[in-house]
Amino acid sequence: MFEQQRWNRIMELLQNHDSLTVDQLVPELDSSPATIRRDIVKMAKAGLIIKKHGSIEPIRIIAEQGSSHFDPYAVTTSDPDFLDVIDQEKEKKIAIAKKAASLVNDGDVIFIGTGSSTYYMLDHIHAKDIIIITTSLIHLKKIISLGFQAYLPEGEVNLDHDFIVPNDDAIERLSSYNISKTFLGSRGINIENGLSTSSFIVYKTKRKLIDLPITHYVLADSSKFGSKYMITFASPEEVTLITDRIEQDYAKAYKHILAD
Repeated sequence: MFEQQRWNRIMELLQNHDSLTVDQLVPELDSSPATIRRDIVKMAKAGLIIKKHGSIEPIRIIAEQGSSHFDPYAVTTSDPDFLDVIDQEKEKKIAIAKKAASLVNDGDVIFIGTGSSTYYMLDHIHAKDIIIITTSLIHLKKIISLGFQAYLPEGEVNLDHDFIVPNDDAIERLSSYNISKTFLGSRGINIENGLSTSSFIVYKTKRKLIDLPITHYVLADSSKFGSKYMITFASPEEVTLITDRIEQDYAKAYKHILAD
């Protein structure tokens, strides 16, 4: 069993248990105690579980809604890039997130990409019996706390920026999953160059997803329009934008949905 498969199984088990010991995990994971202990250390460092002496516990939302201390958009990450953008254009992003969440149906298998708008989306999904695939450890913590079933592709864990870099096999396997729709972010949106990113690592995963014959939604506030980065991962005709405002030339080039 690969590392991400073990992590997924541990997260699944913790949805139904208040705590688990290494001895309990050994038969479930068919792995050695030493391997499981290494997994536990990494998962605790990533903020996915609580590591206690001799056991692990799930992350839970402790405060109740309505409490003066409750923050539905609380972020648990030290990633400076994410923290820099999470509060930028926040009201627009939340409106976009609500519109995107309304497009998720009961029983869907969806891919949710990294980014602040997709993070905000999670709190507004009301569909039942869905599976969410993501590469973001930041998003994963929120997904688990909300009680949704989550799946992480196999790959290298980047703890500095709280995401998984899927390996080539995992990227290829994306086409075998019954994904019904994707919800992605984009650093740049341009008419001539399409949607772009500055990272080849991000490009590989997004391009594989875009090749799937399903609906691809890109959540982006209007400040992203007109910018472009090094690598184009999708052309205008391949996606549907969910945005707060769109100018006429972009409205002609892109299918789009406006947030309420």
